[in-house]
Amino acid sequence: MSFKDILDIDELIAREMTNLSSYSSAPGLAELSVQEQEAILTRLGDIACNDDVFGVLWSVREAIFDVVRAVKASIRNSECIFKGEDAEGKQLDMMILMPEDIVRNGTAITSFLQNVTAGTAYYLSGENDSNIQTPDWEGVVYAGWYDPVESPKLEKVKYNLPTGARIIETPFGLMDEVPLVRHKAIKITPETYYSIEVRYSADGLDAARPVGVKILPAERKTL
Repeated sequence: MSFKDILDIDELIAREMTNLSSYSSAPGLAELSVQEQEAILTRLGDIACNDDVFGVLWSVREAIFDVVRAVKASIRNSECIFKGEDAEGKQLDMMILMPEDIVRNGTAITSFLQNVTAGTAYYLSGENDSNIQTPDWEGVVYAGWYDPVESPKLEKVKYNLPTGARIIETPFGLMDEVPLVRHKAIKITPETYYSIEVRYSADGLDAARPVGVKILPAERKTL
């Protein structure tokens, strides 16, 4: 059943906007106005490539609020507010994760479709499979995994985080329709060291990709 079968996306966003209240600043987190939250929810609807992806991202909207607040606290500039698609300069926008956001052994990939080998491998890492560090102006929220090839080969995902490892199982073979797995939000705040490891079940072509978003200033966006 599609997420849209439950409630129209625009209607869902409109209903949620009637229940918002502002967030005060806290250690490591800046304040977040109702207007900024509305812009975040609207942007979620804009960037989700389909209803199912929207449903996954919607489930972690509170985590997205937190990471936006963490990015604002890190940048420490009064101009740094979330504006979404209309953002300019230090104002913040949110983008869905794309191949260029995935760095392996220090080099960004150009496509999610890759030849893989059965066993474990680093999916995201710095040189010599070290942890990468997010810039002081960027945050990321991971919410799930999608593998659209005919026979998905991704079995497990391991997030190596400062607080310890998080292992996610991806039982795509048990799914009749969309090969999409949702998990609890993984919040990556500015200047966080982390990496991602995966396990593949077989050799061959695979297109596993994380479902998530990155938050960054408009001036840091690239083509």
